Amino acid sequence: MKKRCMYFCRLLALLLLFPALAACRQTSAPPEGGSGEVSRTGEENTEAGTEEDDTPKLILAANGESDYTFWLSRELYATSPEIKDELADIAKLIRERTGADIPIRSDSSAEEADFAEPGILIGNTVFPESAEVDLVMKNQDFYVGMSGNKVLLCGATKTGVYNAVRYFYNNVVLKQRPDGSQPLVFSQEYVYRSGKTYPINSVLCCGTELMQYRMVIPKDADVNERMLAYNLRYHLSQQYGQDFEMVTDDAPEANFEILIGRTNRTTADAQGSGYTVAAEDGKLQLLAGNMRGYEALDAYVRQELLRAGSGADYVLEDGFSHSGSPVNSLDDGTLLSEERSGDLRVMFYNVYGYNDSGPVSLRQELQLELFRLYQPDVLGMQEYSPAYHSSFTSMLNGIGYQQVAVSAGTSNYTPLFYRADRLEVVVSGYLRYAGPNDGNSKSVTWVVFRVRESGERFIAMSTHFMWNQPGIDANSARISNAQELLELIGGLRARYSGVPLIFGGDLNCQSGSDPMRMLLNGGMLVARDEAERKNDSNGYHSYSTYDTANQVYTQIPAVTGNYSTAIDHALVTPGTSVRVFTSLISPYTLYSSDHMPVLVELALG
Repeated sequence: MKKRCMYFCRLLALLLLFPALAACRQTSAPPEGGSGEVSRTGEENTEAGTEEDDTPKLILAANGESDYTFWLSRELYATSPEIKDELADIAKLIRERTGADIPIRSDSSAEEADFAEPGILIGNTVFPESAEVDLVMKNQDFYVGMSGNKVLLCGATKTGVYNAVRYFYNNVVLKQRPDGSQPLVFSQEYVYRSGKTYPINSVLCCGTELMQYRMVIPKDADVNERMLAYNLRYHLSQQYGQDFEMVTDDAPEANFEILIGRTNRTTADAQGSGYTVAAEDGKLQLLAGNMRGYEALDAYVRQELLRAGSGADYVLEDGFSHSGSPVNSLDDGTLLSEERSGDLRVMFYNVYGYNDSGPVSLRQELQLELFRLYQPDVLGMQEYSPAYHSSFTSMLNGIGYQQVAVSAGTSNYTPLFYRADRLEVVVSGYLRYAGPNDGNSKSVTWVVFRVRESGERFIAMSTHFMWNQPGIDANSARISNAQELLELIGGLRARYSGVPLIFGGDLNCQSGSDPMRMLLNGGMLVARDEAERKNDSNGYHSYSTYDTANQVYTQIPAVTGNYSTAIDHALVTPGTSVRVFTSLISPYTLYSSDHMPVLVELALG
């Protein structure tokens, strides 16, 4: 007898649910606030139809009493105080107007008997009625309906659920204005589904809407694969309204997946700086051969393949395939640095070894990809803080670079690294500049190298001059830095006559400044002026803005100005043959520091 009764109750619940679901699929105007958002103080402006008297109604409160409970999903109960506060306001208003108390409880405390009792279900609760709502909803979409003796306040996300609760407040409780003699009811006229309009309306991939897909990255995904995955997920969240699940490829395979990088089920291929997009058998594959390929793939997917438009609709047929590669440019330096044109490649780079502008570990991974791709023989860095030393040095060792050993140890903010397979150290040294010196970070590291294959020697130096720190005469400090550097260079040139010398780094002054004129008067030449091929950039920009929650850079600055306003320089001794001078501008360099790397190629002998 008990089983037959339970069966009848569930059948009745389903019969009552069908008209609710049919109504929620009808086109209806959003509540005040537009785009599916609900105004706390506004009245409902939907065109609710007039119902017959025999329309099912739920009596939520009457005669100072209520059989209902607000059941909030355990996840929301634990993580969404704003929803709990909103429910408390609703319960307070109902109590003030009707005298009835409706408690607020987490569904984690629900017992078997509670499943048959009247309830207002908020979010994805454990009650079976919550699971019966099978609607396709995007980020801020919500649904207010009923099933049997339950009111349903559902949303695709916390924001959606919050909007559903506000809708219930505005359009059910406030609209009816119940009192001691007037019951608070919920009927068919209050059933409502809200849907926000997104710039991308639909993406049909292999015959299935993309929101049915999930993202898959390799278990040991590198920074290129992770950056593409996070950027794409954020793009689709903002423009398409779907927060995609992301799993690693050791998870069981699903029917519909967006495969990022070289997962264990990726079948497409890409080499060098090329990239590939392929859709086949419910899989959308995105991968590239290296850093530049992933930068280009990211731009293609977000700006062309799934570009945000006014309600744009996209179709990726089963069998769709597209391959591409980055466009080399003189302006961004890629045209000059894709292939070597000299005997020696030197890079100077202020890596910004501090905590702002994104996690240090992430920026280090991005910078490592730059070094892996461009493979400078000598790498001179600035702002290489002790925190950077603690992890980045071993990362550089892992791709074949060794640090030039000097007396400063891990307190050397201007270190030199070199490719140990090509070069060997003859002699090296370190000088910390006198005068104003924040954190003892303004210094020069120098080394005499010998090329293993040819036996030729050259001198390289990494340096950082004083910046415009408040309370000091920064220009005088930089003049002092330049004077000390010239004295050091003079001593080295006397010992190693005829050996080419190059130094560079963040000099914190422009080409026409007093310190630069002193260096030129001391016999040095600006490498860019001597270069056969060069671009024209100041190589400096403001910091990027990092969204920690979504693990993406949301504001990426533009590099403006030309070399006349640059503060990162390279200088050489007369007679040194300079083939290339360029500032490297790309998404990775814009993310990872406020300075661009300066790349110089020399011809020896």
